[in-house]
Amino acid sequence: MIEGFSFSGEAVDAVRSDIQRDGFAYIRHSIPSAILAWLRLECVQVKAAAKRAEGSGELAYRSSLAPLGDFGKKILKEQAFSEVLELIFGRSFEYCEDASCYTYYDEGDFLDPHLDGADNCEVTLLLYLDASEPGPDPGASGLYLTLYGSDGESETKAIETAAEGMMIGYGSRVMHGRKRLAAGEHIWMLTACFTSGGDEVELSSAD
Repeated sequence: MIEGFSFSGEAVDAVRSDIQRDGFAYIRHSIPSAILAWLRLECVQVKAAAKRAEGSGELAYRSSLAPLGDFGKKILKEQAFSEVLELIFGRSFEYCEDASCYTYYDEGDFLDPHLDGADNCEVTLLLYLDASEPGPDPGASGLYLTLYGSDGESETKAIETAAEGMMIGYGSRVMHGRKRLAAGEHIWMLTACFTSGGDEVELSSAD
């Protein structure tokens, strides 16, 4: 059992299956309450200093970004989340500090289909800290992570991204994006990137 986390063997197997099939898996209500409370507080505190990030070229996007604070860095450096990834993928991972941050999507913000850089973001971990309730139609809401085929146009799946859950996936292999957030919508998250540490471990179910 990883301290602070509680995953049954059945849950781990389900996550592995989702990632194998879709490239991403969402684990609802999976962030330990104490970690969630501190991350949410820090996320709100640093939002005032967040900088707008916009692009209209090869990759169109609009959001706000802020560096991780002391707690965000500490919790990622202490290996708790990399151990979760090790449990799921069967190999060790290293956290990439320069590719990780708090990301804020508010009304009108979006992220077009893209791949993350394999050199510093082989596996993506998204911790959803605060979000409005998603509408029932993924096509009209930005509160879903939309997955695409290799052409970046054909949608293959829309995964609801509710607060207090985490998304794990191969952001460097599977095209993904977020549609424009509708009026009144917001989702604030910790975006963390990891690369393989090189050590293979034996796959097993959680205790």
